[in-house]
Amino acid sequence: MTKYDEKIRNSFEEIRRCYLALCPESEIIAKLGISRRTFDRCRSDHPEFRAFIDECREEAAARAAEEVENALLKRATGYDTGGETPKHVPPDVRAAIFYLKNRRPKSWKDRQEISVPELPEIRLTVEESAL
Repeated sequence: MTKYDEKIRNSFEEIRRCYLALCPESEIIAKLGISRRTFDRCRSDHPEFRAFIDECREEAAARAAEEVENALLKRATGYDTGGETPKHVPPDVRAAIFYLKNRRPKSWKDRQEISVPELPEIRLTVEESAL
């Protein structure tokens, strides 16, 4: 039985959970009990594993981006902390500007483009008798 069959094939769900928990790949490899070399070899030798890893990475990246976006929005609008001594964190103007520039670029970009209509072409002719 190969290491792929022994350690990886039956661990797809655990691997997915780790990626979605944003674990570093080195930690995932350690949990599988294999070396980086074995992991890379399995990824190159087994197209279904490579596709699975790519899918997990994309899903994890999307989840991370969503978490960051939510945190940025929270910071931009202000929030109240919980706990024994609640505290209000006021909105952060820089976070609000950054959020708006990225979410509504047409309305919030730094540079405004103004279109100027073309001027009609002007031709001058000089008559010889005028010289």
